[in-house]
Amino acid sequence: MTNGAGVRRMVTEFISNHRRQGELASALRAERFLLHVQPEVDLASGRIVAAEALIRWNHLDRGLLLPAEFVPFAEEHGMLPSIGAWVIGEAIASAAALRAIDPSFRLWFNVSAPELGDPHWFARLARHGDSLRGLGVEITESVAMRDLP
Repeated sequence: MTNGAGVRRMVTEFISNHRRQGELASALRAERFLLHVQPEVDLASGRIVAAEALIRWNHLDRGLLLPAEFVPFAEEHGMLPSIGAWVIGEAIASAAALRAIDPSFRLWFNVSAPELGDPHWFARLARHGDSLRGLGVEITESVAMRDLP
């Protein structure tokens, strides 16, 4: 039988998770996510030749949050596909603008294990067609070492 403290802890955790899910959903609707671009420099020429797109959440109360502060929660609660779709859309727009300046420029974005494990992910990505030109997917070590379904 569960004691009163255990029930209170479960209720508190449920309320906290529900609130955080609402904050993430609201952040998507209100465009509170940002893509920061980390440049890749060719050392021989000194030119920026590529970049990695890194998501950040501009939280209303907590400021700029790194992915480690919200991506695991989003993954656990089934919200990562929506965030991933936003990242792809923003990466496509950013890559197009950067390639207008330098047609050889490449922009990389990270993909999560659940996205790679989704049998429809590549088909959804392919629907973007030529707008994917100049984009690349980075598979992080943590994703590469993980068992995918």
